[in-house]
Amino acid sequence: MAASIHIRNGALIDGTGSTPRPAHDVLLAGDSIVAVGPTGTLADVPADATVIDASGATIMPGLIDAHCHVTFDDVQSNDELFFHRPAATAAMLTLFNLPKLLRAGVTSMFDPDTVAGVGPEVRDVVESGAFAGPRIATGVQAWRWIMSSRFASSAPGASPAPVIPSRETTYRNPLVAAASWATRSSSLVGATRRISPNPSA
Repeated sequence: MAASIHIRNGALIDGTGSTPRPAHDVLLAGDSIVAVGPTGTLADVPADATVIDASGATIMPGLIDAHCHVTFDDVQSNDELFFHRPAATAAMLTLFNLPKLLRAGVTSMFDPDTVAGVGPEVRDVVESGAFAGPRIATGVQAWRWIMSSRFASSAPGASPAPVIPSRETTYRNPLVAAASWATRSSSLVGATRRISPNPSA
C-alpha cells in the first residue's frame, strides 16, 4: 500500500485562480491526492499517515519550470560551457542543482539544452529513484546541434535531428534496468526512494 501523507491546516491554493482557502487539509497516497477539505473534515485518514503541520504556510500544486538548465553553472562563455566542460563536472553540478529546484517548489521541469548531452541520463537517474529531483523533460545538446546543422542541413538529403528524443525511442539506460530489477529484490526495495520504470519496457 502506498504511504499516506496528511498535510494539515494550510492555506490552500488549488491552481485554478480561485481565492486561497484557509485552514484546509490534503491527504496524499503515494503520488495521488485522495482527499481535500477543511481541516478536521477528512474521513478515512490512515492512522499511520505521516502528518505535516502546515499552519501559517501555503499548500499549492508543484511549480513547472518551462525553461531550465540544470547542467549549467556560472561560466564565462558558451565556448567554455559546451566545448571545454568535462561531462563528469556537468553531472556533479547537476546533482547540486536538482535539490534546489525541489526546495523552490518545482516538481516538473523542461531542460532544452544540456552539457555533453547528459539530459536523458539525468532524467533516468531521477526516475530510477537513485537521486531526488523533479520530473524532467529534456533535450540533448542543442547548441552543438544548431551550429553543426547550419552546415549539415545544406547537404543533399539532409534532415534535422530532433532536439528532444521520444521516450519511446530512447535507449534503455542500464541504471533504469537495475532499478527495475531492484523492485523484485526484497533486500533492496527498502533502500530505494521510488522505482517507476516499467521492467518490460
